[in-house]
Amino acid sequence: MKAEIKNAILKTLSDDATATELCDTAEDFPWVFYYVKSNAQQLSTRFKAEIYNTTGDYKTAFFVHGLRAIIATWLDHGCADSPERMNEIVIKEYKKLFSE
Repeated sequence: MKAEIKNAILKTLSDDATATELCDTAEDFPWVFYYVKSNAQQLSTRFKAEIYNTTGDYKTAFFVHGLRAIIATWLDHGCADSPERMNEIVIKEYKKLFSE
């Protein structure tokens, strides 16, 4: 996973040390969904209230905003799918976008 994407995800989620620790050891995205699920109420409110600007290249901005939309939809559905299933969805799109 690109470092700038990890950093953008952390900015989106929290400055929480737990999120940072999970991110530091991650090569793909299940940590995002575990973190979101364990902080669902707080993040649901935040995702609906905040507008998030991404710096960096177009692909990174596109991916990060898409990931935010996926997380918001997952939260709206009560985190019904497992973090592993959500990772499968996200990693498939990540590979399509960044495999060039």
